[in-house]
Amino acid sequence: MRKTLSGLLNSDPDVRVVDTAMTGEFTIKKIIKSNPDVALINLNMPDIDGITLIKRIMKECPLPVISLIGYNEKDSRLALDAVSVGAVDFVRLPDEYYKVSNIEKSIISKIKTVAGAKIVKFKHVRINRTHFSPTRKKVIVIGSSTGGPQTLESLLPCLPGNIPVPIIVAQHMPSEFTESFASRLNSLCDMEIREAKDGDELKDGLVLIVPGGCDMILDEGCSRPTQTLVKVIRNEKKVGPNPNINKLFKSVAGVFQENTIGVVLTGMGRDGTEGCMDIKKFRGIVIAESEESSIIYGMPKSVIEAGLADEVLRIDKIAVALIQLVEV
Repeated sequence: MRKTLSGLLNSDPDVRVVDTAMTGEFTIKKIIKSNPDVALINLNMPDIDGITLIKRIMKECPLPVISLIGYNEKDSRLALDAVSVGAVDFVRLPDEYYKVSNIEKSIISKIKTVAGAKIVKFKHVRINRTHFSPTRKKVIVIGSSTGGPQTLESLLPCLPGNIPVPIIVAQHMPSEFTESFASRLNSLCDMEIREAKDGDELKDGLVLIVPGGCDMILDEGCSRPTQTLVKVIRNEKKVGPNPNINKLFKSVAGVFQENTIGVVLTGMGRDGTEGCMDIKKFRGIVIAESEESSIIYGMPKSVIEAGLADEVLRIDKIAVALIQLVEV
């Protein structure tokens, strides 16, 4: 598998494999020696488990890591564990080496994306508020892509469980991961967090994660001052990024108008920019993550350069800003 992967990656003129290793201990030594831009780490190593190995990499020789996983449920859980300890992204490996060509486009694209990723650590403090006095019914809608899982794990646990707004999160992620990701976030937060289902109602203190492979909009026919329902739509054609942040932002802005608070976090590309245009059209508020803390500064940069960001903040400052905005 190492030989096959190396041949595949070296076939791209912009990628060069500088070394390979068959154990965790050799991996650490070779990373220190070769100083690569990206490391591909199999989570099933013969001597050190992949999570421990990534922890050591982040401590001894930090760099962007893509974890390599299989197709079983255990590896899916491990992928999220790897992200929580520092991996930027993950790729599923086929069960046979001769099938590696099936992931060529995906793995090379991810390598090029994360090669410039930041390895950043900020101290995050949970905010406790005994009482809120919101002046209007508002909603927070968040969009993120590459680097988003660990960024969301930093942001959402800071917010208090009694925050008087519903929160919707669109994270670019395959469908088989979003339910586990929502469950993981729920265990870390005071708020209730779960994967959204068609017909769910927006409620204060509830965070809905848009399912992977789907888009989500608000059901305007069921939107009343006391009740707003969501519609989950499977993206059968798999066209464009999904969940589609632009679609979600546009739909939320159309219903909540000036009471919409949009947040664009780390990620490659421009998804979210058009949606922020709609938020601003209805006089809502847009927050973009700053370059200083963005793992991948693509999506926030697009929003900022379009002149749509009311505030540009490091990830450790965004929770405080959201608390202040829900009462304005």
